[in-house]
Amino acid sequence: SSREYGFYRILAQLERDKVVILEQQTSFAVMNLVPRVASGEFGWSIASTREEMTPKELAEAAVQAGVNWVKYPLWRSAITEDTQESARVAELLSQLTHSSITPVGLLNEPPDDLRNKFAKNWTGISEIFTMPPSFWAPSINPAVARYSSSVQYCQLGNETDFSFVGLKRLSHTLQNVEQQFDRIGRSTRVGVPWNWHTDLPQRNEIPYSFFSVSQHDPESPGTTLDFKALQHKLND
Repeated sequence: SSREYGFYRILAQLERDKVVILEQQTSFAVMNLVPRVASGEFGWSIASTREEMTPKELAEAAVQAGVNWVKYPLWRSAITEDTQESARVAELLSQLTHSSITPVGLLNEPPDDLRNKFAKNWTGISEIFTMPPSFWAPSINPAVARYSSSVQYCQLGNETDFSFVGLKRLSHTLQNVEQQFDRIGRSTRVGVPWNWHTDLPQRNEIPYSFFSVSQHDPESPGTTLDFKALQHKLND
């Protein structure tokens, strides 16, 4: 039977002698499909590749959510030996582009051999990229080479990583990253997460970068978001 608009959860149980031996749960939403939003500054940030939606389902959900940007982790998928995973990411990027949604490469999960060179309680991903390019480039080059044809924007770190905020050599650091990316792929816009409590750097300081302003407040652990506000301050 038809249902009213809303979000529903279904629980199915298989019982034998009144004992539950198998249980499965799924959810769905009843809604009218809407046309794609032509332009906008909001989007989703997906911190991990471990999700249950197929690339096609994720792209379709993004269209219905009215977002224009989707951030997706690319670092580990570019160096994995799992061919299915790399093919899945390539399909997702294709589906997003076909849906007129701009993909943003999320460089937030460095390989273990690189991450383990730093202290367990590090300040954030800026510790890697403030090192000379010769230190991190061999690890990141495969991601740039594989995805540069379909990804024009890359973000260093996830939405809760504010290690670039207040960095004294921010302009120099981002310029080094952009130059390294351009040696392998086409021109790539490199950005970083930014705390909405802090003023953005002047446009002339970082002319080719962008900032993703998140509402996450590290001083309020209970603060959560239904989706991440992707407020790109693009310096065109």
